[in-house]
This record gives sequence, structure tokens and C-alpha cells, in this order.
Amino acid sequence: MALTLDGDNGVSGVNGSAGTPALQGTDTNTGISFGTDTVNLVTGGTNRATVDSSGRLLVSSGDLRVTGTEGVSASLYLIADQGDDNGDGWRLNSNQDDNDLTISTNTTGSYVDQVGILTSGDFRFNSGFGSVATAYGVRAWVNFNGTGTVAIRASGNVSSISDQGTGSYNVNFANNLVDDDYCVSLMSSDGDNGLFLYATSYNTDHVNVGTRTSRTTDKVDANPVCVAIIR
Repeated sequence: MALTLDGDNGVSGVNGSAGTPALQGTDTNTGISFGTDTVNLVTGGTNRATVDSSGRLLVSSGDLRVTGTEGVSASLYLIADQGDDNGDGWRLNSNQDDNDLTISTNTTGSYVDQVGILTSGDFRFNSGFGSVATAYGVRAWVNFNGTGTVAIRASGNVSSISDQGTGSYNVNFANNLVDDDYCVSLMSSDGDNGLFLYATSYNTDHVNVGTRTSRTTDKVDANPVCVAIIR
């Protein structure tokens, strides 16, 4: 392989390939190869990563890992400098103390946590609350017509509604809940009957909800009936 040594232009030679990189050690199929305005990192005769002519780092085989040393957090930064020297951007950080994952933003010169996923699985975020706090999700919801033939308009994690008689419905979950300690929120805009809505018979696979008039104890079918399960 011919090499050219030039005092102004440096060292030049061949581009090489994945099987035979241009720059290599004693392992002849591991090293660096070159293309038109590209640089390739090669191990075991395979291109693992490329810096292309646009400056992009392309990882073509295996994982992209950012590893911190013992006792040091591992961080990945996405910087979009707006010209004010604040280093505006995002930081993805795995904390060395508890291995929690946080996403932070920087617009004023320092990073502020916005989203976090704890090792316990809790999801935390700041959405106008002023700080990052645990979010408690709606595990199931449904909007259905409870008159005549019961029919679901729209839903999430609800497989069906079982008509249990006048003013009584079982909301059946598509995926069971972890326990029956959830909260049920009910609403209806059927104001003609002066409705009173309630929930009973909490189960991991369904919950029973009922509608009756507030003037008497008589049950009455309603439309619409909206149910949200929070846990």
C-alpha cells in the first residue's frame, strides 16, 4: 500500500474497505476506512459507524452506548445553539446515584429537569406545574350510549359494556388492572333526568357503574355516560 507524505497536506494513501481498512493495527479487518467525504469505523470486517459528508454520525451495526465511569452519571447532549452562548439544548441523563433517567432543557445557561423515569417505573414530568412530579395515568376510559342497545362511542382499554339492567352497566377492561384500588370518575350531560352517577363492584377486570335520578332512587338509562379509571 503506497503512502504519500506531504508537508502541507499530511499523509494520504488508499481509502480501504470494511474487509481491509486503510488504517489498522495487527488486526487486519479492524480500523478506519474512507469514502467520498466519509469516514468509517470498522471492527471485524464490518462498518460499525460512519461520519458522512453532512457531519452525521450513523451507527449501522450494534448499539450506541453512552457509559459513565463508576460514580459518574452518563449523559447525552443535543445542543442547538441560538447564538447567545447559553448552549441551548437537551440533556438525557442516567443518574449515578439511583440510575433514574431524566430529560432536561437548557435555555438560560443551566439545565432544568423536565421529564423523568424512575427505576421504580414511575413517570414524572413538568407540564406547567413548576416542578417535576409523578404523573398518575388514566388506565381506562369510555364514552358510551346507555340507552336502548348500549353502544361505545370511543374508549381506551375498554373491551365492552355489559348492560346489567336499567341504569346499570359493567365497564369491562381490555387489560386487567393491577388491583381494585383505583378511582372512578363519572360524568353525563343527560341533564333532563337530574342524574346521580355512582360506581360499585370494583374488580380488576371490570367495574359496575350506575345512573339514577337525583329526585328519587329510581334507576334510569342515560346518554352519554363517561367513565375514567385513574390509578
